[in-house]
Amino acid sequence: MSKFLMVFRGSLAEEMEFPPEKMQAYMQEWMTWIDAMKSKNIYLGGEPLQPDGCTISGADKVVTDGPYAEAKDLVGGYVLIKADNLDIAKTEALNCPIYQANGSVEVREVMLMDEHMPS
Repeated sequence: MSKFLMVFRGSLAEEMEFPPEKMQAYMQEWMTWIDAMKSKNIYLGGEPLQPDGCTISGADKVVTDGPYAEAKDLVGGYVLIKADNLDIAKTEALNCPIYQANGSVEVREVMLMDEHMPS
């Protein structure tokens, strides 16, 4: 069984516009979705991310405050699951509540480094 990372992008701005009742229901849907993966014993972890941070780039290691990507590209959190293949992981991602806030989910298989390192 492989590990798959789901990266959540671009829903924060719209989520912040939700009235309190809708936000509460939305958060409950997230918990229900995560609990469903836990009940299948495929959920390995995940957390939302704070909106601030920094970016370090290039050979000179230039530090820029904040992620400051366009709102649609801003990474808001992640979930790590285990699944037999990408299709199964994708099916789990299709049930994510983020689409209600016009967000997106990137699903990627985690590469196991020891399988790619020379012996």
